Amino acid sequence: MTVEQILQEVALMPAPTRAFIAEKILEMIDAEEQINLSPEWISLIQQRISDIDAGGVQMVGAEEVLNQIWSELE
Repeated sequence: MTVEQILQEVALMPAPTRAFIAEKILEMIDAEEQINLSPEWISLIQQRISDIDAGGVQMVGAEEVLNQIWSELE
């Protein structure tokens, strides 16, 4: 399976599932060494992941966001 095929499969999954997968991938990466994020960014990322996990954030699909942007630009 190619990376593109994996991404296509993931794109079809519900937002909470995609968020979970993203969280697990980020856990596999040693963010502080490989990405060199500041402690503030790491804290913000962890908080947003927690918000998603707790259901405190309503996820919006990319297609909906793009449609809204296009309608505002018209």
